[in-house]
Amino acid sequence: MIHSQNLARMTSFRARGLRRALTPREAAELPFLWEFWARPPQLLPDGDWVYWLPLGGRGCGKTRTGAEAVRRWAKTNAYVNIIGAAADDVRDVMVEGESGLINICPPDERPKFVAARNCLEWPNGARTLLFSAEAPERLRGKQHCKLWADELAAWRYPEAWDQAVFGLRLGDKPQAVITTTPRPTKLIRELLANPLTHATRATTYDNLANLPQSFIDRILRAYEGTRLGRQELDAELLLDTPGALRTRATLEAAYLAKPPALTRVVVAIDPPASSTERADECGVIVAGLSENGEPCVLADLSSQGRHAATLGQPRGPGGARFRGRRHRRRGQQRRRHGGDGDPPDRRQCAREIRARQQREVYARRTGGGFVRAGARQACRRVREVRRPDVPDDAGVRPPRGGIFAR
Repeated sequence: MIHSQNLARMTSFRARGLRRALTPREAAELPFLWEFWARPPQLLPDGDWVYWLPLGGRGCGKTRTGAEAVRRWAKTNAYVNIIGAAADDVRDVMVEGESGLINICPPDERPKFVAARNCLEWPNGARTLLFSAEAPERLRGKQHCKLWADELAAWRYPEAWDQAVFGLRLGDKPQAVITTTPRPTKLIRELLANPLTHATRATTYDNLANLPQSFIDRILRAYEGTRLGRQELDAELLLDTPGALRTRATLEAAYLAKPPALTRVVVAIDPPASSTERADECGVIVAGLSENGEPCVLADLSSQGRHAATLGQPRGPGGARFRGRRHRRRGQQRRRHGGDGDPPDRRQCAREIRARQQREVYARRTGGGFVRAGARQACRRVREVRRPDVPDDAGVRPPRGGIFAR
């Protein structure tokens, strides 16, 4: 079979001869013949895999890759559902976009968009349910034979992927294709480490023949060679955050197998502005000071939700509850712009703690360089008693304008 890349290498005379040899029906079907136009990494791979993870740069053809997989699956599966980062992304990109499901199908295969039911109905009776990652609970109870998840690294609620995986249970071989630009999120790293994942990679440069010259002039020449360009154009998974005070390597180097003798233990609470289920995470850190004056992080009790302020189990394995520890003599708590996190948090602490509230003071004109230098020196001294459980992209950034507490 002749491929589009072979056609591009032919002389114009021979290429015109091949086009004239096509029948009217073949000429009409040629624009929709994906095997002719696709690059090898864009075709469904062989093998016993459950998750296909095409990592790609901007404009490399990720959306077309996922849409063509859905089109092929819909011929033999009853439910081939799709999930986007947001509801408008599902409609505007995955369904009605230039490389969306409606535009890539020939007229006799084109699905019908039923907005009232929020689904696509294919001519052969198959259905494609449309979901948004912004509503994880809507995925509860839904089942999928095949699944297409777009821009997984940009999903606001990672639990939407958990609900989607629970429903991937119909048919003889449930599978999912995940098209995304790589970002060092915990979910992407777990998928790459999963033996059931088949990962492929494509860069923006692989699809230059189909990109307008204005895009090449504006985007490629502006970001080529930069860190952002390595991620968004070259599809590299960059694990370290630039400007981070602590990286994954420094956290691992600071790990201690067991806590040393401590002279002081402090519980620091950084509550969110509200106490609803959708509130931000409440930061609860237990730290201590060893006999030689070295600070140690003992546990991270941070949690999210209505009861986020309660001091529960540490995140690390083998940790014990720190409620009521006799060495704990002081607690520190921030109070953010009049939020309601203060009274419940203080009531949850043991009575012997003398909580000291801290209200954040944002200084407009401060010596930012002095603050950053002091923060880096402090980070070099801190040791981790428990194995750090933080994503690689969650490095603490130095304050830009200077943040002080009093």
